[in-house]
Formats: sequence, structure tokens, C-alpha cells
Amino acid sequence: MYLRDHPPGHFHASYGGNVAEVAIETLEVIDGWLPPRALRLVMEWAQGHQDELRENWTRARAHEQLAAVDPRPSIQSMVAVTHVQPLEGYKLRLGFDDGSERVVDLTDTLWGSMAEPLLDHEYFRRVRVDPELRTIVWPNGFDLDPDVLHRDHEPAAPLGPAHTNAHS
Repeated sequence: MYLRDHPPGHFHASYGGNVAEVAIETLEVIDGWLPPRALRLVMEWAQGHQDELRENWTRARAHEQLAAVDPRPSIQSMVAVTHVQPLEGYKLRLGFDDGSERVVDLTDTLWGSMAEPLLDHEYFRRVRVDPELRTIVWPNGFDLDPDVLHRDHEPAAPLGPAHTNAHS
């Protein structure tokens, strides 16, 4: 938020070189863009601090010093997928940036028009890690939340060095 900024009341959020202006009243992006995961975090934070943001907007328009607002959670604290290895059926072995690994069975996740191409096993095996989204994606844009993939599945035993054909 800037002292001499233009209406409507908004704040600026940035991540990875991308910037978005978010309207305080509606919590809609009015300009710019953020990756979906970063935007989700920003919106969750803004919902919890909307009154403080309104007060700061009033201060900014009056050229008064802004009050401190608890900082937003860092996307860097979120877990990221670092590698993926297709297994049998609709299973994947995933590595995460916290050093853990999970074997996930996506059989029950593959429904709807976006997931339909993944029912073809050859297409399913075309999964890769998108470094910007920090999760797994397929060529048609289908992706899954890495926090859910990490949280909803038990850790897997680490693979030995002979298994290094993972996609990243």
C-alpha cells in the first residue's frame, strides 16, 4: 500500500517477480497476476486482515503513517514437489523439498473433463514437476495441490540410488 495510491482501496502483493493489486473491499485482483498458490495464500491472509487493510487505506489517503499488519504467510514455507516417478496404475512416487517421499494413488482423483486424458496410462506417465507451481502437472494443465499430496499421504520408504529415473 502506498500513501499516494489511486482508488479503489487496494494493496500490492508480489511473488516471484509477479505483482497483483487486490481490492480491499471485494478481495478481487484488479490488476496484475500471481501464480494460483501464491494468490490463494494472499487471499486467505487478506480475509483475516481486511479491517486492518481498510484502516490503513484510510491512513494512506490522509497521508498518515500506516499501522503494522501481521505479515502474510510465506509461500516458501509451503511444501513443494521436487521430483516425480510414475509407478504402476495411477500411482506416483513424489519427493518433497522437506526430504520426505510419498507414494500417492490418484485413482479416485481422476474424474472430470480435465482429468479424462490422464486415464490413458501413457498420458498419465507424462507427469512432470512445474518449478513455478512447485507441484506436479500434466501437458493439459491438470495439477494437484502439493500440500494435499503431502498431508494426505503417509511417508514412503526412500528409494535406493539405483532408482534415479524420476522426472523433475
